[in-house]
Amino acid sequence: MKRLIIAVSLLISITIHAQSQSDLIGLTFRDFKELPQLVHYEKMADTSFVDSKNFDSFPLLHLKNEDHHLIIMSKEFYDDDNDGYPMDKIIDFIKISDVKSNQLIAVSYCLYKNKDAYSENAFALLEVRPDSKDYTISKAWKGNSITMKIEPIDPSLVEECDYLVLGTHKQKAKWKN
Repeated sequence: MKRLIIAVSLLISITIHAQSQSDLIGLTFRDFKELPQLVHYEKMADTSFVDSKNFDSFPLLHLKNEDHHLIIMSKEFYDDDNDGYPMDKIIDFIKISDVKSNQLIAVSYCLYKNKDAYSENAFALLEVRPDSKDYTISKAWKGNSITMKIEPIDPSLVEECDYLVLGTHKQKAKWKN
């Protein structure tokens, strides 16, 4: 009986956590702090990319709380009620846990190998080498405007990332893999 109670409690806990996470999809905001689910997060970085076919804008927002990092992909839109200012509608997100002290998440311009331009839709988990600005790319993702999802990509396809470190290190750094 004790095992059954523990199993049911665990199932309820997992269901509530999954429901609160999926509750982000479809929410709209101008400032992420307007959303009760995100008030305990700190903004680390943001960028946006534009779909070249229909010129839709897709912001990527990097947030952090005590436990994990959250990368939110949204689609920008205008309607009659937003006074000419764009709103964001959350279409996907990923949660990145267990980021170590020697790791950074670069959400900004990452250069794909064999390309001449930075891509605003790519972001990466970087592992910084001690006493150096050199890093290796542990994981990488991209925001896909066709599938409207955040998708993992092969880290070896990313050559370098150029990003702004917010918080205590307000400087721009360009570190090569």
